[in-house]
Amino acid sequence: MKSDILEILYKNYKKSIGKEIIEVNEKERIPPQEGQVRLFFMTPPEYVLIIRLEGDLCICVPLTSYIRLAITNIYPPLVEWRDKVFSPLPFWVYINSKLVEKYSVPVFKLNKDIDKITEYVKKARTKGIGKWREKFIKKVAERFKDFNLSSLIYEVMEGEK
Repeated sequence: MKSDILEILYKNYKKSIGKEIIEVNEKERIPPQEGQVRLFFMTPPEYVLIIRLEGDLCICVPLTSYIRLAITNIYPPLVEWRDKVFSPLPFWVYINSKLVEKYSVPVFKLNKDIDKITEYVKKARTKGIGKWREKFIKKVAERFKDFNLSSLIYEVMEGEK
């Protein structure tokens, strides 16, 4: 039985997902900055690019090394660092800066292509890109759901003070 490579990649990714997220030692925490690519200590690890800081909120774009699963209606601008290649995913993640500090570390700083990535996220569409790609993008988005929700609730609560 011949399996689709995208199906295999998706199933391997899904199988590797763990529940734990590891906190960064308090003494080693580094505040987020625009342009940072940060590594979240999850299984498997997840990367985000901080596009913008708005008060205590980091506007981020997830990056993935699963390039084949990340292709949408337009080809994503790739981010290269050392021997790794990442693709931005077509959605925003809003994370409170304290949570970014607590659960991630900066890996490198992107000084170019931030505008290209921002434009890509604004224009990219996931409808009709294929079952496995749609499932993958949705699964990664689910992994950031709790960060998004708790950060947005925090922003609302702070705004009411």
